[in-house]
Amino acid sequence: HLKNNPHGGSTNADSLSLAMALIASLREGMESPLVWQQQQQQQQQPQQQDEITTSYVNALAFLESILHCSVGLGLEIEPSPPIGGGNVALSVMGACNFFSHQFRDHVVKNVREAEFAGHTAAGGRDASRMAALTPMARDVTSYAAIIAGSDLVDGAGGMWPMLFYCLRCGDANAAKSVIAQFGNIGGNIDNINLIDPAVSDLIFQLADMQKHRDTIFGDANNNSPSRPEPQQHSMLSPSQAMMQSRRVISDLYERVKTRMTSSSSELEPTVVYQAACLAKLSGAESISEASCLASSGLVRTVEDYLYASLWYALHLSNSASSAGGESDGNKMEAAISRLGMLVNEWGPSYFEEDDGNEGFSDATDAVASRSGESGGARNEIPRSGGWAYAFPLLASQQYATALAYLAEAGGGLGLLQATHVALIMDTMGLPIDDFSLDGRDKSRSTQTLFPMLVTSYSASLQGSDAGAALQYLMVLSRQGSLIKEQVQRLLLETRQFEIMAGKIEADGSRTNAALDAHFSKTEVSSILADAASNAMRAGKAADAAELLVLSGKFSSLFMLMNRELASYLVVSSQEDFDKRQFWFNAASQFHQLHLSPGKTYVVDTLNAEGCMSLGNTFQLLMNLIVFFDRCRDHQWEASDIFCHDPHNCFYRYSLTAIAFTSFSSVGSMGSHGQFAVATEK
Repeated sequence: HLKNNPHGGSTNADSLSLAMALIASLREGMESPLVWQQQQQQQQQPQQQDEITTSYVNALAFLESILHCSVGLGLEIEPSPPIGGGNVALSVMGACNFFSHQFRDHVVKNVREAEFAGHTAAGGRDASRMAALTPMARDVTSYAAIIAGSDLVDGAGGMWPMLFYCLRCGDANAAKSVIAQFGNIGGNIDNINLIDPAVSDLIFQLADMQKHRDTIFGDANNNSPSRPEPQQHSMLSPSQAMMQSRRVISDLYERVKTRMTSSSSELEPTVVYQAACLAKLSGAESISEASCLASSGLVRTVEDYLYASLWYALHLSNSASSAGGESDGNKMEAAISRLGMLVNEWGPSYFEEDDGNEGFSDATDAVASRSGESGGARNEIPRSGGWAYAFPLLASQQYATALAYLAEAGGGLGLLQATHVALIMDTMGLPIDDFSLDGRDKSRSTQTLFPMLVTSYSASLQGSDAGAALQYLMVLSRQGSLIKEQVQRLLLETRQFEIMAGKIEADGSRTNAALDAHFSKTEVSSILADAASNAMRAGKAADAAELLVLSGKFSSLFMLMNRELASYLVVSSQEDFDKRQFWFNAASQFHQLHLSPGKTYVVDTLNAEGCMSLGNTFQLLMNLIVFFDRCRDHQWEASDIFCHDPHNCFYRYSLTAIAFTSFSSVGSMGSHGQFAVATEK
């Protein structure tokens, strides 16, 4: 994907399209050998692999849902939002959309399994009415019978459980269909068989707002390249009629709540469902924290808890519009800030199912344990691969903490998944930080965490595929000097110089470099030269020399070779002799490849830089090494001839006469004089 698509668009629409394409590519790549290899390295059981993969796919769907809401609502994601910006509301809408679709799939799956086992969908209900329901309403009705019991659903007030699960699916159309077939409209709230007109009115208005969409929040899929017209009304901007209905339903909820709390007898289950529906529709309080519903068991899972909390926060966005109190956006943001604080306080130990901890059996239990421990450091990869805690953090807009935890707790596969999720968010323009009411926490933000994830994941790839490692680094192209620093690190750690930097052709040009696809020739030369300097500081002179050749910085190369050759002119140990032999052979090979007859690009470069004297020094040092080697081998006559007859100088004519033509005037006297002085010393 990265090879064929640029990272980051010039407009918001471009960024959203690129993010959609990236999500599609990642889904297609789920069977990648690399993913399989990471799973095998972590020795995961097949069931554990499935759970981790499902969670990763859910994270992609979660971000995709935010994208769909952005497109459907005509709201742009703000890369640097102020407090009170639109990203919080947009993310809440997207999260609600995701959790509602996730529950819809859960409902359909359970109903199909029940039907396969021989349970009829109609139960004791009128078959003609069941047939008149919308497909989703029919499935929700059957699901309500499975969960609440057929006797309850078929008895007095049986439409309340149906309505509750319609709302849990976020489907007002299904709720409208249930009311049309099984509801009795009436104004007596004490009669469990009746639905107050305010309730039916609000549900019908929500259905009109939902139109053909899957939920009141948006569609599951919206791959249209064009941006649709923004909705006139949404859950973020309800009509005045909807607001009025909410206020009436809020009063009804308070009446039912008072009756429930004052009752000394056991509550009828239908009354519990009625109260939950009224609480949700009015937005009076979250059903996950309502005291009258604390023992209801309606909030069964972490997802139920998050959905209930987000639903409540969404209703706060317009709750103060006519009250003259705290501004709407601040109320919703306060709720999200509190949710994020709670999830952070509970820590991984509340969510992970390891070490005998089975997580939340009832998510509302966690509310009573707000001062719990943070979970501490882990020595083993948790069963969920880190997703059991990371996902609630994502849903509560604690993005930086979520991805940092996933990368740390999930091992190599966790790093892969955290990097890809961060890459999608960066492509979307969604800041990777933790939201709080006081502002977004910048300690681990897009500017810090995202580069850390990308560079860490790139480093994990470089041993097997340096090209892929480079491709990931290039998503940081907007990070200024960081990208070049990381490319230099990749060069030095992998030593894949030919793959990364290409090779020198006969005319002195450098070709077939992976770097050339991302940088100009001048930039590549600068990167290679800087990498050579880093190699020198690290004591890797040989790597520095190879990089300098590829960079075309021949004056620096000659300075390096001259220094190394001079350091080992006279040696006293085998180690020093081996080093001298290495540099002599390297210099000889360089001469053969780049200074042979007809190749003038090295000399031309030195001449242009006014550094021809470096060539003379190089020539002298090469001849001195030959001379001292002959002396070391007691070849006195050959040494004497070498000094007195320039025609026998091993490198005299090959370099002076052919390569360094400007030094051809250095005659035998010059050669003899210099060698004589050297021999004397």
